[in-house]
Amino acid sequence: RPYVFCLGRLEEYKGIHHVVKALTFLDDDIDLLIAGTGPFEDEIRQIAAADGVSDRVHFLGYVEDEKIPRLYTGAMVHTTLSV
Repeated sequence: RPYVFCLGRLEEYKGIHHVVKALTFLDDDIDLLIAGTGPFEDEIRQIAAADGVSDRVHFLGYVEDEKIPRLYTGAMVHTTLSV
């Protein structure tokens, strides 16, 4: 199944909620994989539920370094949440 991949600490200022909202404009067979943890995770889950895409948003939590390249390689689109 195709997916968009985001990696980074889940903080509001990093804008991951915009990626969740953008998911509503993509085909229903495209998922969002989020690697990372942080204080904004609950809000992201709420936004996904409110936008009707919670079944397409997958929280991976902390991902070990050696697994990250494979996630990037398999993604249709990827982003790293920095700063």
